[in-house]
Amino acid sequence: MRAARIGLPRAAACMLAAFALAAALHPAHAFAEPTVGLSSKTPLGEVVQTGRGPVFSLYDTSLLNAGSGVSRYTALPERFDLRDVDGASFVTGVKNQGPYGVCWAFGALSSLESGLIASEHAASDVDLSERHLVWYTYNGADDSEDASLWAGGDTYVSDDPYNIGGNRWKSGSTLMRWYGTVDETRAPFDGEQQMEALDPDLRTESFLHVQNVVYLPEPNEYVRKEDGTLEYRHDADAVDGVKAFLMDNGVLSVGYHSDDAQASLSGARSDYWNPDENAYCCTKADVEAAAFANHEVSIVGWNDAFAKERFSTPPADDGAWIVKNSWGTDFGDEGYFYLSYYDTSFSQPTFFEAEDADYRGAETEHVYESIYQYDGAGFGDVMYGSNTQMWFANVFAARDYETVRAVSTIVNEAGSQVDIAVHKNPAGLAPTGELDPRSGEQMWSMSETIGYAGQLTFDLGDDAFEVAPGDTFSVVSTIGYPDGKFQLSAEIEDESVGGVDLACEPGQSFCADTATGGEEYWYDPASGAMDGDGLHMGNALLKAYATASSAPVDPNPDPAPQPDPGDSGDSGLQPLPDADEPQADALQAKRTALAPTGDSAAVPLAATGALAAAAAAGLAVGAMRSRRSR
Repeated sequence: MRAARIGLPRAAACMLAAFALAAALHPAHAFAEPTVGLSSKTPLGEVVQTGRGPVFSLYDTSLLNAGSGVSRYTALPERFDLRDVDGASFVTGVKNQGPYGVCWAFGALSSLESGLIASEHAASDVDLSERHLVWYTYNGADDSEDASLWAGGDTYVSDDPYNIGGNRWKSGSTLMRWYGTVDETRAPFDGEQQMEALDPDLRTESFLHVQNVVYLPEPNEYVRKEDGTLEYRHDADAVDGVKAFLMDNGVLSVGYHSDDAQASLSGARSDYWNPDENAYCCTKADVEAAAFANHEVSIVGWNDAFAKERFSTPPADDGAWIVKNSWGTDFGDEGYFYLSYYDTSFSQPTFFEAEDADYRGAETEHVYESIYQYDGAGFGDVMYGSNTQMWFANVFAARDYETVRAVSTIVNEAGSQVDIAVHKNPAGLAPTGELDPRSGEQMWSMSETIGYAGQLTFDLGDDAFEVAPGDTFSVVSTIGYPDGKFQLSAEIEDESVGGVDLACEPGQSFCADTATGGEEYWYDPASGAMDGDGLHMGNALLKAYATASSAPVDPNPDPAPQPDPGDSGDSGLQPLPDADEPQADALQAKRTALAPTGDSAAVPLAATGALAAAAAAGLAVGAMRSRRSR
């Protein structure tokens, strides 16, 4: 079994201190309305229409390239290929997306499948359903009575899910929601026939839980200037960071711009595509990479010695990524091609990491058995930052006797300062008359600088705690960017963009902002108090994960009642356990996937399994020990 890979130590103290006022569980609005809304916040980019659908394009891609946390070696091998690592392969087979615009799902699941193989949690023939991921990304709304189970009515929307396209924010938020991971046989992809809708009963089926979606450094740094022009720089350190991460963990999903010659499969040559060498290099640098990218693929390795002369338009230097496409084995070199390190459209390299569990289809024993969430669409289609510090919280009601073991959030920028705390039974009032989610007993906190951006899970370790029906608990967070600004950690619905439906109900999420009174002044976004012109704030981007525990045992049970001598019957009723008594230590034995591993600013996802062997060997010749056969 692999070791924990994103784990953060518990901080001795957290800036989100517990704060108790008069007890009230769900008070009405009473004190003041905020004077600053979403319209005062700063967008981090804009939504652009691309060949793979609407994509959020950052104004500054260097935000993903914090130097700390990026795995580096003194010497990376000149060539590395996950298809042949000392005779073993960590790559699943080439698939064919047919005529559909679903490359984004093939890229994401190719990465997820590879990570399972590399960590020795699945055999090399693991095959997850792209169709399931696509359909329920755009049909995610769930009408369960408990809105915290499947994130209620949140969903991306489209009349044509198989052709509108997608990106890592959509695939990531769906997978982190615990949708979109079933066997191919459960929802088979058919590129030859017209695919129809899937049964709504399949929506919440998830044979595997995704635990982290990691946004890697961008080799192409584009910075949008105030005059609208772009400043471009190639970041060689980011190239090395992506290489090292791939070697440690497995296949990475990535976007790039595919031109008509390559996409036609006709053998035609263009300024970018050389079919004779299966070599591609886009050189256009006046459009930001993510905005220009129209296709998502997966990279399985690299070759530093791939000569620049093999490209139609020679780039600045030698070197190319080895790329697995989703156009079948008739394309390129049995489905593969080479993409130059200097391709200016290369963007959004991403790793999709599953839970630390052996994949056994529907019988997989999950690390976390229960999820608490209100956000089902991540940020939606837009992301905002703030010049003033903001705090966000979700309050959940315990469904059963459980142990709360982990939390997750989305972090937009590498190198961000992330502060999270968990409180049990918050009941105090904020001066606004709303619930103060920081009241009650603080059970856990962390305060860390995060090396990578992404959708990340943090385990509570020894501070995992039990809850019972009737208990509530809150997850509270504030995230500061390296440039001194702060993250707006909530779903946002932009009327001018559309494409997402959000369902935010009173009493679920809370927000505080120094612009509206500070961290003591909490507002409920469901009231519209924090909205701006055409912008609506939804739920906070905070989830919690739990495992089952036992009901409490009454240490002094009442003696069994004696039947009345005149009563010949027995009701058979047994006394209920006293839920007010302390719970006994009767937790089910469970593995913890994300135990603390030290300073997250310096420790990336740890190398695991056979891939770890390569790192330990110093990568002198790029050889790795093969994993055990399965």
